[in-house]
Amino acid sequence: MASGLELSIISALHLPKMDVFGTCDAFCEVTWMGAEYRTGIVKNSYNAEFNDIFEFEMAEGERVSENLYIVVKDWDRMGSNEVVGHVVVSAAILNRLIGSRTVFDGPLPVKKTVFENAEDVEGFDGKTCALHLKISGIYPQTSRETSCTHTHTHTHTHARVCAHARMFA
Repeated sequence: MASGLELSIISALHLPKMDVFGTCDAFCEVTWMGAEYRTGIVKNSYNAEFNDIFEFEMAEGERVSENLYIVVKDWDRMGSNEVVGHVVVSAAILNRLIGSRTVFDGPLPVKKTVFENAEDVEGFDGKTCALHLKISGIYPQTSRETSCTHTHTHTHTHARVCAHARMFA
């Protein structure tokens, strides 16, 4: 049976003003284990609600050595998209979650760079910009457990498995 990881990008909080005549048109790019994915774009918001889910299936007992990188960006109609900041989740934390019933659910500060001691990004309101994530292990089901049958209202992407995953170049 496969185990793995489910990454939910819930929201970006306290985004900075990025556009001259507006707020922020936020989206996130996720990079992990050779795959790249992105959330939808939330336009004109300082507190973007994404509710995008990405599942990473792995062989039971597989461990990872690669950190998970999330880049928060501001979409621009003209020119290139601007980087708001970065969130890095270490391989050590991911390995504790993979294949377990452990869940991380909360905000992580968005940093100006990917380096460990980087400065936090300051939001429009002077508060630290944060990315609300929910990261949970996908664990092998026993014969008494059943699959999820409720209706999802969010994007559900099976990373590395389904062809409909929103990959980008």
